[in-house]
Amino acid sequence: MLVVLDSRHYGLYVACLLPYMALPFCPLFSFILGFLLLLACGRELDKLCRIALGVGIILSGSILYASRMYFHWEGDDFIRYFATYRTLLNGDIMQVFSLYKIECALGFWYVVLIAWLEKYAMSELKESEKSLCVCLSLLFFDFYIAGEYTRQFFASLVILYALYARTTLGKLFAIALATLFHTSTLLIAPLLFALRHYPKATLALSFAVVVLAGLTFPQILALYNSGVLPRELPLFDKLGFYAMGFGEFMPNAIELGLVIMVAGLILLPTNDPIKKRWFFFVVWFVMMYFALHLVIGGIAHRFTILFTTILLGFLLFVGLRRFSILALFFAGACLLYKLKTMLFGKENIYLFDSYGIYGKWFYYIFKEL
Repeated sequence: MLVVLDSRHYGLYVACLLPYMALPFCPLFSFILGFLLLLACGRELDKLCRIALGVGIILSGSILYASRMYFHWEGDDFIRYFATYRTLLNGDIMQVFSLYKIECALGFWYVVLIAWLEKYAMSELKESEKSLCVCLSLLFFDFYIAGEYTRQFFASLVILYALYARTTLGKLFAIALATLFHTSTLLIAPLLFALRHYPKATLALSFAVVVLAGLTFPQILALYNSGVLPRELPLFDKLGFYAMGFGEFMPNAIELGLVIMVAGLILLPTNDPIKKRWFFFVVWFVMMYFALHLVIGGIAHRFTILFTTILLGFLLFVGLRRFSILALFFAGACLLYKLKTMLFGKENIYLFDSYGIYGKWFYYIFKEL
């Protein structure tokens, strides 16, 4: 199907190409420029412009965070991915299939988040609201954690499509695909479907199970270490990471504040049907976020990835959408803070390890040639 361009937006179409022109020289400039255009021209941007800018932000963000420092600590999951990539390069193509999952490195799959936003999540929004929604959604999308937990990120994105699939066959196919990416789907997806139909019962049952798990987790690890629990079965095989002592994880103050902010905004009384639709989703994830710390911080972090690192910005928009001016200033302030931390913050030491902030044309492709 041919896309009909609106003659009134020709200037905007050209402007939306600017981040792509900057991308080969300075991914950071391309990254920030995409957000600035979403904020400055948001009310005038049509669907084509939003998609173009969104994909540009994801491409530049992927390049930026792919240049980070690797192998600097044992918990870096890229160590495991790298071993798989080496075997593939050596010709053992069957290593793409490993036990209970598919290993993959298609970082640009994150563009399916844009498709999900346009097709489902923003279907009831006004056109004037959609650009700000895309901006906040991508502004809080965690590219670093996506590179750490690639398979679980893919699984989480597919779960979003499963929740919106219209047919039972479509839901089953999406769940099966998500499970191939990461077996955590077997825990998370059924609970999210139950939450839609039996929200209060799911909240109560989830809380009871988490409290029980928190009380018995040391005994579960002891059974795992002694060999009583099977180590090669799905989900049980994940316990090895925590048995080795890598499971301790404390959220930083900013993440904690944003989670509390989302909870507060969603709990505010409102007649907004979109906020009501996401009410139990947020309440359940916030409850799991805090309750799972009774078990171990690493599990809380991994279990709530869909909420804290993929949908956090979208849910902030849902909570702020009735306060459009406040939401706009909030997004602008967060963008400035993100730029400041990328350039001068602690993560700057690790972020530009492979490639500098800028360089010659296509420098990050031809640097080693």
